[in-house]
Amino acid sequence: MHKLKTTLLPRLLVCWLALGAAAHHACRAAGFRDTAGRDRVVCHSDAAREIVLLTFGQSIAANHGEAAYTPHGNVINFNANDGNCYVATDPMLGATANNDSHVGSIWGYLCDDLLATKKWDRCIVAPIAQGSTSIADWAPAGAVGHLIREAVEGLRANGLVPSAMLFGQGETDASIAADPAAYEAHFNDMVADIRSFSAAPILVAVETICYHDSIDLMDTDDGTRVLKWIGQEKIQQAQRAVVDLARGVLPGPDLDFIDSSVGRWDGCHLSSYGLKAAADQWKYYVLQAMTH
Repeated sequence: MHKLKTTLLPRLLVCWLALGAAAHHACRAAGFRDTAGRDRVVCHSDAAREIVLLTFGQSIAANHGEAAYTPHGNVINFNANDGNCYVATDPMLGATANNDSHVGSIWGYLCDDLLATKKWDRCIVAPIAQGSTSIADWAPAGAVGHLIREAVEGLRANGLVPSAMLFGQGETDASIAADPAAYEAHFNDMVADIRSFSAAPILVAVETICYHDSIDLMDTDDGTRVLKWIGQEKIQQAQRAVVDLARGVLPGPDLDFIDSSVGRWDGCHLSSYGLKAAADQWKYYVLQAMTH
């Protein structure tokens, strides 16, 4: 969950300190963006039934899973960094990724699962999740809040509109200092901003668990461990509380059910088994949203 420290912060400093067109370009770039060896394809097909998913949040929603996956179906990766589309494979363009082999994501599995229903011919995923981000970062005034609007504008420029937005974030906020009221306030500010440019349903996952090696609960005393659990519960409750059907904010899966014994390769990020399990859960809620 610490990729932000090495990949996102230097870019954000450029955004804050620089001026002019060059700075704007720097602010737009985010996440994995190496298109070498990628096959570029047309983003939109009038002849196809398309589902378009914008995925955002922190590292569980990015490219930090155990191993890369290449979808079998007609899965397209919209790259928000250059506004083009490519045949999807992990690591997905636009979301943060590790600098090693642990670059798997949920979204190729999910798109294959959705295409298997025969409801769609193409699945386009626009990933912009950024590791280690907090809910405040995704609010309009936050460090990465601008990425949501820019991704939607990039999709629109290619004739695409998000069918759904899938939000998976909460681990950073689920600390011993967890503030559920602040979480809800920042989330609601984010939704209000999104509603100024998109009517797509927003699905909210329940996810707070990250027992990374550097913050393994087994290395803390009982009091700290209890406070951490209380923080997780507070943020889980906040994630459920922000669901509001009138605003098109819908429930997503509870990914905290994926335990670290088989579901998380480092105690935090999802193993290949965990990625498949998460995709299966997301599939259910996406299908529910498409009939809402």
